[in-house]
Amino acid sequence: MQQKRLALIGMILFALLPLGRAYAADFGDLVVKTGDIDENVLVGGERIKIDANIDGDVTSAGGTTEFDGIITGDILAVGQKIMVTAEIKGDVRVAGATVVIAGQINGDILAAGMSVTINEAAVVGGEVWVGGGEVVLAGTMEDDVHAGGKDVVLSGTVMGDAIFGGETIRITSTARIMGDFTYHGVSEAIIDPGAEIAGDIVFIRTEQPEQIMGGLFAGLGAFGIAVLVGLIIVGIIQMTVFPRVTRHVGKQITERKLRAFLIGLAMLILTPIAIALSAASVVGLPLAVLLLSISIVTFMSSIMTSISTAGGAIYHRFGGSPNRSWVSRSLVQIVSLIVFFIIQFIPVIGGLTLIAAVSFGMGGFVLAIHGGQARQDAHAT
Repeated sequence: MQQKRLALIGMILFALLPLGRAYAADFGDLVVKTGDIDENVLVGGERIKIDANIDGDVTSAGGTTEFDGIITGDILAVGQKIMVTAEIKGDVRVAGATVVIAGQINGDILAAGMSVTINEAAVVGGEVWVGGGEVVLAGTMEDDVHAGGKDVVLSGTVMGDAIFGGETIRITSTARIMGDFTYHGVSEAIIDPGAEIAGDIVFIRTEQPEQIMGGLFAGLGAFGIAVLVGLIIVGIIQMTVFPRVTRHVGKQITERKLRAFLIGLAMLILTPIAIALSAASVVGLPLAVLLLSISIVTFMSSIMTSISTAGGAIYHRFGGSPNRSWVSRSLVQIVSLIVFFIIQFIPVIGGLTLIAAVSFGMGGFVLAIHGGQARQDAHAT
């Protein structure tokens, strides 16, 4: 029965992977890729350095990631610090605490972080969508640019329209906007007299951030309660129907934290891509709907597994018995879930906690499946 359950989970997770060419996976504390690589690349680690000619896409999750060389496909990366000096023929989609783009990007850029910089050496052929605490745009951007952040600074060239939003928006003397400049903010932008703006300038005054957040929290209240109840139901099902699977996944999360997190984070990134690719055609739309339904269940299950594992570890640390009754396990899980739910209302920390919970849970499932298959192969021999 346990092998059947693990096989079912494996089929679900496999269905979430994007279709197409296979990925060459490489995980470790230090991952280095050099030379010529004629396939897609999936990497994860504390430090990742890619200096290669890659004929395919690159998906990365780690601490510090550096991209150099030539990549004919797209880049999808999440990490503490991401540095892109490579020539990218496709699109760049990155998120990290610090993001620096300094290469030639033929496609679009979608970047988010505490600090996002497109420096003066960068040339971007497609559209630019960036958001962060501090956004600096110093390169040459040949299409429209959409930027939002606490502080937004433009010192480079925008060949299309510029659409900005932020508390402080500054256009320096070296900036050039060949299209229209539209910006949203609580106050007018600081535009240096030496800046060149060929099109119209449109200022749209917005509400104070605290007013916006107040309305947002009010609107999300009912939805949040529904999600909380749904997670409690998922947790009860896991404890009663799949207790051994849940414990085994939790063990993988506890014993192999980094690997579980990186694998889960990669899957979290790849899932919406798989859904979007399937939904791009009429034929694939039913598959996209199926994948979306499966992903919602998988995400909720991953969150509850991570919360249950963390709550149990804290419970044991404070002297709780490892041989808990069903009632005790339920209470620990519900209390842990409520704490997790409250944390979600803390800016930045809430989002990071949610990403961590999903990543650890999904990675734990993958490792549990891999371990189960390895034991089955060992018994067969």
